[in-house]
Amino acid sequence: NIYYYKKLRFNMLKIYAGIFSKTWLCLLLSGALMFLSSRIFTEGWLSLVLNIIIFAIVFGATMLLFGLNKEEKQMIPVIGKVLK
Repeated sequence: NIYYYKKLRFNMLKIYAGIFSKTWLCLLLSGALMFLSSRIFTEGWLSLVLNIIIFAIVFGATMLLFGLNKEEKQMIPVIGKVLK
């Protein structure tokens, strides 16, 4: 980040603020669901795998709904075709 700021003149705080403004809701919803899921699936490798799959699906879905703008959605091949 220091290199980006000093050499390339990127305002990294502004970049991170822009990213966080779109993803905070996705992280909050995914985190809340993971808290509940970890109470249901508590032990073993299978529960770990299930929790990872649940997190990935919920985070991906919420990013598609709330976190990505139209141009970013078009970069995903399946979503781009649906939007066209």
